[in-house]
This record gives sequence, C-alpha cells and structure tokens, in this order.
Amino acid sequence: SDGSFVYTPASSSSDQEARCIVHEPLPKGGYSPSGERLIVESRVLQKSDSGKYWVDSTHGISEHLALRVSEVACMLVTQVRNTTVHKRDYIFGQVGLIKQGQDTILVTALHNLVSENEHNGSDSLVAQSAFLRLSNGEDYDADFDALSSKTWKSDLESLNLRDGAVWSYGHDIAWGSFDQEQCKELGRVPALEAVNWTKEQYVVGLKVAMAIYTTREPESDENNRALFSTDKLRTCFGYAEHANIYTGEIVGVYENHIEHNINTYTGFSGAAIFLLDNPNIQHQSIKEEDYGKVIAIHAGCKKALEGVNIAFTIGCIPDGLKGPPCSW
Repeated sequence: SDGSFVYTPASSSSDQEARCIVHEPLPKGGYSPSGERLIVESRVLQKSDSGKYWVDSTHGISEHLALRVSEVACMLVTQVRNTTVHKRDYIFGQVGLIKQGQDTILVTALHNLVSENEHNGSDSLVAQSAFLRLSNGEDYDADFDALSSKTWKSDLESLNLRDGAVWSYGHDIAWGSFDQEQCKELGRVPALEAVNWTKEQYVVGLKVAMAIYTTREPESDENNRALFSTDKLRTCFGYAEHANIYTGEIVGVYENHIEHNINTYTGFSGAAIFLLDNPNIQHQSIKEEDYGKVIAIHAGCKKALEGVNIAFTIGCIPDGLKGPPCSW
C-alpha cells in the first residue's frame, strides 16, 4: 500500500449506516457513502500546546490521556474486490488497539470487513484483506475472522435499535490480531484497556471521546446537498495526518446499542470510544481507575435517529487473539 487513495465525497442525503467505500481509480458517482454527522457545531478543533494532537474540547481531557490516545489512533483499510467490474475498492475506517493481558489486539466495526452485494445485487464486493496504518505512518497487516471466513452481510441478523430503526450488521463489532509474521517488526505497541462492565453500568451522561487518525481531508459535496461547507467541516473535524480527538457524552442506552453525540465524519466507524478523565465533568459513577478505558465502538448513524450516533458496547473480549506486547 502506498496510501494513494481517492475518496468518494461524504453525503448527508443517504442512509448513514453506509460504509466508507473508496475507489481506485475513482468513478465519478457510483457509491455514495455517508457518515457525516456534525451534532455540536460549537466544538472546534484546536491544536494542543505540545503540537502532537488536535482536540475539540480541552477542558474534558488531560494532557496525559490525550497524549496516550493520540498514540493509539489508527486507521483501518480493507481491500475489496468488485467481482462485477473487476476492480479494486477499499473500505476505510478506524481500528482500536486494545490491551489483553500483555498483548495488543484489534477491534473495529464489523461492517468494515464484510462482503456484500451492492446496488440490488449487481455488484459483489468481496472483502479480501485488511491493513492498519498507525499514527506514525507505518502499515501492518491485520487478521480478522470476518475476513478469513468471508462473512457476508446477508448472513448477519439485523438488530432493532429504537423507533423502528434497524441496524443491518447486527452487533457491529469484530475482533482481530496483528499479522503474526510482522509482530517482531512492531516491537511494543501502545494500547488502551477496555472495561468489563455489566449492562447496568452504561448510563446516560458518561463523558467520552474518540481519537481518529485519517489520511483524508473533510470536504463538502454540493452535488449531494451536504449540510455544511468544506470550511465548516474542517473547522470542526480538522485535517489529516495527525491524531484528532473528538469529545462528547453518552445520550442514550438501549437494549442493543448506545447513542452518543460525538461529532463524526465518513470513515470514523470502528473507532474506540473511551472515558474522559476530568472528575469535574465525568459522571459520578465512574471511578478514577476507569479513566481512559474503552467502553464501546463507534458504528455510524441513522437518518431515522436524528442528532445522535450509534455505538456498540465492547462486551467480552474473545480468547485466543494474539498480538505484539503492549508498551504500557
């Protein structure tokens, strides 16, 4: 991979459960992925004093935690074969680096990895392999069961969210490992711990954030009637090639999912949602030992559920995953 991807513009006109699919080369038109949901316009990205990350709310997160999560911001690229027109596509998202024992393992949104028939069955998109790009710009192969077993979207059981909204990819989380041949090259890798919570511990008002690393710049697509200008998007979402931290809170807890109001953009799905560490604003139920821990994975949003984004709780980490040792 040389990083030379061309991205389809974000759209606010289609159902935002769609994956961020990119093309090589880019056909004008075609897929119209959408993940832009700017909920709180007053959150504006600012460069940190250290210059190592950008954040949209400096009072919610300490410098210590911000530096830690900026190290684990990580992009996921799934290579896809379009069997109808015989060309390569890519699914673009995020991946969380999670500490399990002494190892670092991977977690993302399942929909970043599944194969499916697009456009009423006319296009078969077969997910073939995935790699991750760390915030230092290095690429490493990733192993996910969803890829090796060729999971198809049509085989997944949809989940009811609320108010008639349905999530097509079920409990939208997939776990994976670093490619074992490359682990020696990696050395020690930073990772975040995850909570081991019961459902009752997820409550409205938890203060949370995501750290994002991307190689694309946000842009408005006037042809698709985007809600915000490119300048506005870049004010709130920032620029590429460094870690950006977006903050918010949990605004809904339901049977099959949780909802948050972090500002999101196309290609953010799969990002780890972690707890902020400011005791003056954090929910009273959160103990200091849980600051910075991952509680959920961002999946996307639905047009039917305005003003919120969808995430799925971590649950139990599966056994048997392997990875390089954690550096923390």
